[in-house]
This record gives sequence, structure tokens and C-alpha cells, in this order.
Amino acid sequence: MFYEQNICKICKSNKNETIYKLPFKDDKLKTFFKKFYGEKNLDEIYSLTKNHDFEILNCTKCQFKWQKFIPEKLILNKLYNDWISFDDSLKKKNNLNEEYFFTSLLNLLDTNSVNTLDYGAGVGSFCNFAKKKGFNSYAFEFSSKKVKFLESKKIKIINDSEIKDTKIKFDLIYINQVLEHLEKFDEFFENLNMLSKKFTVIYISVPNTKKLKDPVKKGPYQPLEHLNSFNNSNLKELFSMNNFQTISIYRIFKTVLKKKNFPSFLIKRIFNQIYTTSILFEKN
Repeated sequence: MFYEQNICKICKSNKNETIYKLPFKDDKLKTFFKKFYGEKNLDEIYSLTKNHDFEILNCTKCQFKWQKFIPEKLILNKLYNDWISFDDSLKKKNNLNEEYFFTSLLNLLDTNSVNTLDYGAGVGSFCNFAKKKGFNSYAFEFSSKKVKFLESKKIKIINDSEIKDTKIKFDLIYINQVLEHLEKFDEFFENLNMLSKKFTVIYISVPNTKKLKDPVKKGPYQPLEHLNSFNNSNLKELFSMNNFQTISIYRIFKTVLKKKNFPSFLIKRIFNQIYTTSILFEKN
């Protein structure tokens, strides 16, 4: 049901330390699972996880943190297709601040740039917005249930099996709250390199690693779901290793002047690029 990950996924160091450990059968985790996945799923979750621990490792070299015991596909399929409430996902609607951000993000593109991809689209907040603004908008999604929902909204889907054969190269790829869920990074970056071209804008946002107080809650260390936890430095290192560099402040500033982008976007973006795990990259 689980396999062990003992090597850092970023710097490949085997020098790590356990910073938190609790058996999955502990009442604290049972309470968490009941609250977020529902009482109806509790017995199944318990039967699949009871013989393992929720254990967080910290790489002493690059400070990347991850769950030592990684769920195998049986658990992951149930987690993302059955246990996580689809109805709750639908209740999340775009707010005004999010729409301002989406507009500012799309303004980074040249006028002849039309292809956008929402990678790990969920219920499609970004791809729906880009479609309404006239962009050639696509979605890539892992959950079969959410793929059906996106198709019902007439969103164009790129399936995993189609990536190697697709001729489309995207001008912007939006990846929000995805990377922390992935078992392995190799396939992700293989996909990203095939779907992008030189100067493709990559927006990546993941939970920011904070001081470890209580990881048994929604946040950077969320049990079962958030397998990886990053800081600004190791996230940049990971992308740099895979042919992507951070977008220069000059490019962002030029866009603000040229397209009358929201000034707050420039201020927040400079801060985020330097200090947070919400970062703009571009293909080398």
C-alpha cells in the first residue's frame, strides 16, 4: 500500500532526519481523516493505512521535506477520485483578487501568444477564465471525475497518453497547488519540457514550508495528500535542474508598463519571487 522514499527528491542526498512521526492508526489522524474525507470513508482509510506511519523527513542539505511513506496507486486513486469531496471542490469560486491575478498573469504574454494550459486543473478556475478571455485554453487533470466535469464545460483536455504526441507548445502553463501532491518529479518535468518552448511562462505555486508545529492539519505537511514540502530556495533549485529559470524582474516590470498591468502585481511578484513558493519561471 505504501513504499519508502529515503532519498531527497531534489538534491538526491541520503542525509536526512525524521522531524515528525505518528502511526496512521493514531486517533489524531483518524479525527483528521473523518473531518476532511468523511465518516463513510473512515473504515477504508484505516484498513489501507493502519500498518504504516505518517513520517516526515527533512533533507539536511537542501531543507526539502517529504513524507517517507508514499501511498501507492490504489490509495492515490481512491484519495483523489473518492475520498476528497468533489462537491466541496465545486463550491470554490473565483474571487475578485484571483481574477485580477489571472488577468495580470495573462498580460505577461505577447499578443500573438494564444496557448494556455491549466496543469492539474481541478475544476478549472484558470482554464475557464483564460477561455473566456479568448485564449486557446487547455487542461491537464489527474482525476477522472474532474476530467469529465471539465469536458462538460467544453474545456479542451490533454490526456497523459497524448502528451508525447501533441504538437502544441504552450505560451503559459499554470500549475497551482499540484507539485506537493506528486510521487515523483521526473515524469512531471518530462511532461513540462515537452509541452513548453523557449520563454514559455510557468506559474508554480505550492504551500510554503513553515516551522513544524502540528502537521496533522490542512497545510504544507497534510497527511496522504502533501507528499512534498518546499521553500523558495529548493523550489528554484528543482526547476533550475530541469531547464527552467526564474523570470527576471525586468520582464515583469516591462509588462506592467507596456500593458498597464496592475501595479500591485509588480510589488507582490517581486516579493514572491524572492521569498515565497509562488514563483514565475520561464523555459531556458
